Amino acid sequence: MSRKSRFVLILALVFAGITGVLNVNTTEVIVPMSCLLIFSFVCGLVQPKGAWRWGILIGLSIMISTFVGLAVNFQFPEPPPRFPITAIVLVIPALIGAYTGAFIHRVFAS
Repeated sequence: MSRKSRFVLILALVFAGITGVLNVNTTEVIVPMSCLLIFSFVCGLVQPKGAWRWGILIGLSIMISTFVGLAVNFQFPEPPPRFPITAIVLVIPALIGAYTGAFIHRVFAS
């Protein structure tokens, strides 16, 4: 694994953590959704080779944060969805953000 890939992996993990924390602490949907799109875009822009990895990693942060919150009896500002597994569809906007970043990188690199 290259140094750049390690850096982006750490960056994506930090971004996923931020997205997860914002997800369980806000009532608005736009906040975590914006984080999904912006953070995955940045990771795809910096390292376009692994765009699918960044999209999946950041996209799953919403679902994982909900499961962790339920496991530790976190007091959500709003009740979590009845079936948190349905949040897996949020991988799609994260992948769109990551591949948009990869596309922009390739456009300006050539």
